[in-house]
Amino acid sequence: MSLARQYLVAGSLCFVSFLILYGLTSRGALQASDEVAVFASGVALATNGTLAIDELQWLNEHVNIGQKGPDGHLYSKYFPGNVFGVALLYKLTARSNDQPYLQLGFGAPTSTELAPSATGARWALELDAVWGALGMTALLLLLRRYFDWRTAILTVAFVGLCSDWWYQSRGLFSEVGAGAFLIVGLCLAFYEKPYTSSIALGISILFRPTNVFALPIWGKAVWQKGPVALGSGLIIMAAGLAFSAFNYLRFGSFLNFGYGEERFGGPLFQNLYGIFLGPGRSPFVYSPIFLLAVPGAYLLFKRERLLTILCLIVVTGYLLTIARMFNWAGGVSWGSQLLACLASSQYADLATMRRRFLSATAFVYKLHTLNKRELPTVVEARSNFEDIFRATP
Repeated sequence: MSLARQYLVAGSLCFVSFLILYGLTSRGALQASDEVAVFASGVALATNGTLAIDELQWLNEHVNIGQKGPDGHLYSKYFPGNVFGVALLYKLTARSNDQPYLQLGFGAPTSTELAPSATGARWALELDAVWGALGMTALLLLLRRYFDWRTAILTVAFVGLCSDWWYQSRGLFSEVGAGAFLIVGLCLAFYEKPYTSSIALGISILFRPTNVFALPIWGKAVWQKGPVALGSGLIIMAAGLAFSAFNYLRFGSFLNFGYGEERFGGPLFQNLYGIFLGPGRSPFVYSPIFLLAVPGAYLLFKRERLLTILCLIVVTGYLLTIARMFNWAGGVSWGSQLLACLASSQYADLATMRRRFLSATAFVYKLHTLNKRELPTVVEARSNFEDIFRATP
C-alpha cells in the first residue's frame, strides 16, 4: 500500500471512529450559559439571517452573555467559530413542521424555544464531536511524520480516550474547535503546506482570537517555501478582518467584543496556580497523562527542536493570557476547558514517551521469553537499556 493510501485510510478510520465515539457520548443538551448563547446565535443566523438573541434577555440578567448593539437588540459576546458551525449544521438537518427545541433552567420563568426544529437542534449539538474527531485525526497525521504508525496510533488513542479532550468534545464550547484547527494548522505547516496551514490557523482564530500566538507555526511553513508562500499571510489577515466585521455587525465597532466591563488584569501567579493545580481545572487532575508531556517535551526537543519550540510558544502565550483574564476558570464547567484549544498540540510530546515505553516493554518481554542459557550478559543488557533511553529516540 502506498504511503498516500496509508494516510488516507488511517486518517479516515481515525476520524470516523472518534466521531462515532464522541457523537454517541455527547451530552446532547445545553448545560452552560456560554453554550446556550452560542447555540441561540447560530440558530438565529440559520433561520432568520440575524445574530440577535433577544429571547435570552432573561438569561443576560442573571449572567453576562453579551450586550445590546446600536440597534437595541441583544447579541452574544462569544466568538464566531461555533456560531457559524451551529448555523451550518442546523441549516442542513432542520426539518419543517418539527417539534421545537425548548430550553429549561438557568432561572428561566418559562420554557424558552431556542430552535423551531428539535431534529436540527440535536444534530447541531454534536458540533464539538466533529471538531474533536478532526483534532485527533490531525494529531495522528502530525505524529506519523516523526514516528512510526504504532507510536502515532497508540498516542492518539491514549489522548482521545484518556484525556479531558473527550469530555470537552461532548459539549459546545469553542475551545475544542480552536484546538482542532490549531493542530490542523501545525500538521500542515510541518508537511510544508503554507497556504492550507494558514487557512486552518485563520479558522482557529475565529474560534479563539488568542490563537494569534500560533503565527510562528505559519512562519515556519513560509520559511521552508520561501517568498512564494508569503501570500498565504493574506488568508490569516482575512480571518482577522472577518472577525472585526463580526464585531461591527453586532456592536457597531470593529474592536468591541461585547465583554463590557470584563477586562484583563487578574493576579498572574495566583491564577497560574489555579490553572495548573486547581482541583476543578488542573490538567494534571482531568488528564493525568498530561504529566508525561513534561519529560516528553524535553525528549522531543532533542529530536525535533523546532516543533517543540513552536508548541511552547503557543502554550506559553496562551497560559499567560488566560492567567490575566477576569475569569481564568472559564465559568461554570468541569475540566480544563480553556486549555482544550492548546492541549492537543502539547500531546505531540507524549509520542516520545510512548515510544520509550514501547521499546522498554519489548525489551522486558524479550528477557521474559528467553531461557537461562540464552539470557544476555550484563554488558548486553546494559547496552540494550542504553539504546532504549538514548537521547534521540
